[in-house]
Amino acid sequence: MAASGMRRPHGRDKFYSILNRLVSPASGDYDPEFEKAIERFWPRPCSPKRPYIRVSRKDVLLAMAKAGKPRPKSHTKELSWLSHFELPSGGSYDPDFAREIHLYWPMNFHWRSTENKAEILAMARRGDPRPAATSRIWKLIDRYTRKVSRPSLYDAEFHAEIRRYWPDLSTLAKTKRDHERALWLDRARRGEQRPEERSKEGRHLRYLMSENPLFRIEANRLWKQNRSSNKS
Repeated sequence: MAASGMRRPHGRDKFYSILNRLVSPASGDYDPEFEKAIERFWPRPCSPKRPYIRVSRKDVLLAMAKAGKPRPKSHTKELSWLSHFELPSGGSYDPDFAREIHLYWPMNFHWRSTENKAEILAMARRGDPRPAATSRIWKLIDRYTRKVSRPSLYDAEFHAEIRRYWPDLSTLAKTKRDHERALWLDRARRGEQRPEERSKEGRHLRYLMSENPLFRIEANRLWKQNRSSNKS
């Protein structure tokens, strides 16, 4: 492509991401020989005022840490980079980088885990309903109770304790809608009456039933049973 005079891929071109992986030093697919050859035909785009300067992601993170900036928070690209380099399970683990970065940004995972587990157990002991799979609490439970896929984080004592209050952890709702349906069935089993059809709750319930016929059949059975017991 390059030798034939075609333009350099960019934006949504299918070869754009492939090219970036091959010429980016931070990538696991980096090929310096290929980079040198390809730039004869496709030089890196740059401005005369702001020439291209190659800076690795590790350099960026170290500069942030040494400048006194806080450790990156969740859902940021910087935290994603950091996890790759500082965790043994990361795809680009670098023990030398990890030792240096931890002088400025120490890892406090054990302290956070203790707090998280205490918070979850307090919820379970209060009798709170099972969390939805999309919630923060469920993601934490999943982290500490997966013996096979997360052996380094698995806590057998916590797993046994939490199952005393939420025994059906393995059947937790997979989506927010599934969680809502489980709550409706719990309400029906407790003997609560079905809401009015035209009410906000009634309309939402009708929508949940239309999505899942099995839920509709079970909910109708429970409410029919409630009506029969009330008449008697």
